[in-house]
Amino acid sequence: MKLLRHAASTKSPDIDDDLRNAIISTHDLVGRHAATLEDEQKFFKAYQELTRKLAPVTAETLQASMQRLPPLSSLLQLRGNFMTRMSGMTWGRFIHAVLFVVVLIMAALALGHQTIGSAALARHKALSDDITKLADDRVKLQAAMFDKQALSDRDRSEPGSPAARALANAVRQAGDELVVKADQKKQLESERDGIPPTLARWEQRPCNTWLLKAWLCLDSGNGNGGNVRNGNGNGNGTTSAAEVLDSARTTLDRLNRIVLPLLFGLLGSYSHLLRNISLEIRAQQFAPHSSLHHIARLSLGALAGIASTWLLTPQQVGLSSSLPIWTLAFVAGYGTELVFAFMDRIILAFKA
Repeated sequence: MKLLRHAASTKSPDIDDDLRNAIISTHDLVGRHAATLEDEQKFFKAYQELTRKLAPVTAETLQASMQRLPPLSSLLQLRGNFMTRMSGMTWGRFIHAVLFVVVLIMAALALGHQTIGSAALARHKALSDDITKLADDRVKLQAAMFDKQALSDRDRSEPGSPAARALANAVRQAGDELVVKADQKKQLESERDGIPPTLARWEQRPCNTWLLKAWLCLDSGNGNGGNVRNGNGNGNGTTSAAEVLDSARTTLDRLNRIVLPLLFGLLGSYSHLLRNISLEIRAQQFAPHSSLHHIARLSLGALAGIASTWLLTPQQVGLSSSLPIWTLAFVAGYGTELVFAFMDRIILAFKA
């Protein structure tokens, strides 16, 4: 009867009168408990023809495609096999939507955490380069000032001459520039020295959550809450700035190569899954009992996200080389065929 109502309310193929009457009459007989074996045989013959005309829409897909959330009271009335009864309800796609939001939040948090560490390391490198350049400039200025001072000392015969005054001014300007550059160098060094403690706290932040500790803190052994020394150390349990920087780079590399590709691959796979579910529900073709297929698709998407960072580059799939690598992981998770087609090409190359 649901299929008949669907056929009457949509642009479905015309249903013959004999087919329609056979189903309606059987429905009436069942309601009066008067159906016979012959009636049942006629019904299944008519039902088979009806499902053939309306395929891939079936009574099960119509039920699974209902745009409503089952009432919570129905959960309290479940008896017997809980999971079997739950499978007949329309909770699956709503759970998928909730899990998608959870994965989206996790990806956003991981990306925000990665951005902080990446920006701090990039700033530390830029400051180190600027300090090195200032040190080179100071050496050159000191050499030039010594040369001018030597010329000024040799030119004592005419201390008031224009040449002597020019040399004295040049020596004075060089000294002023040295003072300015020394102040700039001191400020940059102060800012640079403040970055390792920040990186130490950044690296330890996920370790305060038990759920993330085993995932993001495999080799994070600082544990000193930012107690960082700048020298080689004296064995008092503190961590040198070089050790903090090296550990932060390792953590950032792990985020870029494992955590973010996995999350963005899963996010891309979830986007593909929810898009297909939405299209199937709109066409009233959403198949029930498809959880195993969904789990397999999500697992392959997460795997494709990680594998894409090993096998592909953004240029190979027509993306800009300036895009981060997890962009490719999202694309690979959305279309896992991209990674598996590339893997098939590798296998064929080995066979050749």
